[in-house]
Amino acid sequence: MRGNIRKANGITVIDDTYNASTDSMISGLNVLYDKKNAGRRIAVLADILELGNITREQHERIGHEILKNEKAGKALDELITVGEAAKYIAGTVRSGYSQIKVESFDDNKKAAEYLKDNKQNLDVYFIKGSRGMHMEEICSQILS
Repeated sequence: MRGNIRKANGITVIDDTYNASTDSMISGLNVLYDKKNAGRRIAVLADILELGNITREQHERIGHEILKNEKAGKALDELITVGEAAKYIAGTVRSGYSQIKVESFDDNKKAAEYLKDNKQNLDVYFIKGSRGMHMEEICSQILS
């Protein structure tokens, strides 16, 4: 669950669901941006837990990095967030006048249903969040 690349049903999943930090999330997004022969590039990001009083700041930092990369020509096609703190990532991207489609969900089940209902051939997903967010559930659902 650390950067494993899994393929099934015409899609690719970068399963990095073991744990998360701000820096590891940003690094993982760079792997997604650099993925060759991809259809849509979709980041599925969940809460980074145990940040205490810097929770909002660190999640917004990820959103600012996404916006910075978009301006540099390395854009996501879609950003999906799961959890309360990850909504700060979504809010930052939305407020940055981005062209990236953004959806936020409160739980893995709803996020997985959305992703399954909207997946397209050659999509590449980067899935990451703190271990306590159980993001492997989303990987299993969209690969089945």
